[in-house]
Amino acid sequence: IDQWRQVLEPETINNWFPPTMVYLWISVNRVSFGPQGMLILHYFTYSLSIFLLGRIFYSDQKNRIVFLLIGTFPATFLTIGIIWKDISMLVSVVMSVSLLLLYEKNRNILLLIASLIFFIYGVSVRHNAIFCSVPFFIYLFSIIIRKGGFCRVATSLILAFITTIILHSSISFLSTYKIHPAFRYYNIENSIFIWDLWGMSIRLNKNIIPDYVFQDSYNDLSVDFLNKHYKPYSNTVIWLHEYLNKDWRRKNFPDSKFKKDFINAIQKYPTTYFKTRLDIMPY
Repeated sequence: IDQWRQVLEPETINNWFPPTMVYLWISVNRVSFGPQGMLILHYFTYSLSIFLLGRIFYSDQKNRIVFLLIGTFPATFLTIGIIWKDISMLVSVVMSVSLLLLYEKNRNILLLIASLIFFIYGVSVRHNAIFCSVPFFIYLFSIIIRKGGFCRVATSLILAFITTIILHSSISFLSTYKIHPAFRYYNIENSIFIWDLWGMSIRLNKNIIPDYVFQDSYNDLSVDFLNKHYKPYSNTVIWLHEYLNKDWRRKNFPDSKFKKDFINAIQKYPTTYFKTRLDIMPY
């Protein structure tokens, strides 16, 4: 709903989540006003991807039909009906993979470029998609070094370095592009670090979170209070606005000091940190 509001009121666009999908949605809105535009685009992209993969994997028509039916498996197909960034990431990465495999088959450079465009969009629309870059890059550079030879391998490594910088810069640019200054957030990763210290405090039975993280009236919270508001599988610290320092996600928050204090806490209580992370990692 908040993302739809940003589509209707571009001056409210912020980078709490990457805004790339908002920009795409604004364009789609000009063709079909309302949420259905993105719904149709997501389903079309996914369905076309499955169709292409079926043609790549199977020559027999019956097998292709079976593959298409597998693509409509409810757990996947119905989830795509939800219009959110995770789905935009999913369908674009699936399309990127199908185009990459199609390139492998046809050797048409336009397919490789199209695959890269979908890949960049998929990663720029959702932070956690960056892990998709690992197999993608490995495959991309295997195309270059396939014939072997030292010079070819050395050239490919240089190209890999340059390409990685270009792609990373493109993704970073799209993820933060044209943000209204009033809605620019800083130090968002600190929400994770605060939550880690919160969990460690409960395990240690003492509050080890620095005072300046909280508002003045809440800078000495009891372990009972911390325990009451702690959910290891949900980073709900970002919603505890009434307790946290109002500047914790702004530029004037003592960010470098906090990160240094966080590292010191990990070094002092490494086992506690490891156990706290084990609680959170399944989520």
